[in-house]
Amino acid sequence: MNPKRPSNHIPVLVISLIVLVGGFALSFLYDLAINQALYDPFNGFAIFMEAFGWLPVYSLPIAFCILIATRPDVSPPKQVGSLVALMMMSIILGVMSQRYLAGHVELLFPYWYLFPLTNLVLYLIARANTQRIDPYRNRLIKVTFAATVFIAVSLVIIHVVKTIWMRSRFDDMLLLENFATFTPWYLPFGNGGTSFPSGHTANVTMLLSFIFFTDVFPRLRKYRPLIYGSVSVYVALMAASRIIIGRHFLSDVLAAAFIVLAIFLIFKNTSWYRRTVIEGAVR
Repeated sequence: MNPKRPSNHIPVLVISLIVLVGGFALSFLYDLAINQALYDPFNGFAIFMEAFGWLPVYSLPIAFCILIATRPDVSPPKQVGSLVALMMMSIILGVMSQRYLAGHVELLFPYWYLFPLTNLVLYLIARANTQRIDPYRNRLIKVTFAATVFIAVSLVIIHVVKTIWMRSRFDDMLLLENFATFTPWYLPFGNGGTSFPSGHTANVTMLLSFIFFTDVFPRLRKYRPLIYGSVSVYVALMAASRIIIGRHFLSDVLAAAFIVLAIFLIFKNTSWYRRTVIEGAVR
């Protein structure tokens, strides 16, 4: 049986390039002006997206840890190691989310511990339903592992670009009442900062990794347009929220989305992906 190769992504790439060129042309002229016109630090939607909107993509690494930790033929040390990784990741995500929210509103109580608690409950549910999961486990592990690698690679590249560009954030300049440190998107080695590209926008663009499920489960292939469409809308909402709250410029969010999209298109067409995910799923 010959595994079906990944679908052609040329239409996605063409549309994305059109949006990229148009968006960067707009930001070339009005990057700072757009932020000045839209800035609203008390916008509830933008605050919610900053604290929670970036989290959904981490459901895939979480699922990978749970699948390994509950796999019957995995040695106890590996199961324990996966469970420890799950708890550590949950704590980090919870602490980061709480820190973002606490920067805007006064918290009635700390909630970071709800993240490891929730994932521990999910682990126990998965352990209790091992026999139901087992027929799909190998394929699910392949998908979630590939997604975890894709997310890790994307995060590294995004943070390397941030380090090189060193672009000042809009709200930081506003706080100092000094926009002299503003630099256009096409100039790296700025005046210090992590504005370019947007980490939050990058995180939601990584939701494209849900496309991996359609390469492993043929019945899901009909949902590819829905996944692409849903992720595109979500990316647009996150991008708008980052501009409104003053943490990023239009060029920051555009760059983040298209860097991750480029990584996705390259990653999905590597021999490693075809060998590990697609071909491995039919063995």
